[in-house]
Amino acid sequence: MHQLTQEKFAFTKVDSSGGLVQEPTLCLIVGLGYTRLPALLELIRKVCQPLRQYIPTNLNIQPGYPNLPMIEAQIGGATVYLMNVEQFEQL
Repeated sequence: MHQLTQEKFAFTKVDSSGGLVQEPTLCLIVGLGYTRLPALLELIRKVCQPLRQYIPTNLNIQPGYPNLPMIEAQIGGATVYLMNVEQFEQL
């Protein structure tokens, strides 16, 4: 978010959590014109590198199967969705 602010990208932050690893996630909604899209994607690729981390499991394993105390998971990174917006009004 600091890098986006430095590069003069306006955004709205939405916090959430869930999924298998129960890690907090962050959704940033960025509105911009097509001419700034390449700069935004380049910044995201530079800043949002995925990492591998071992996390404890809280799974209910059926009897007879080995218990997995830790699993390797990919965290971080970014998923980018692009949507065309016909009209935008900020009130």
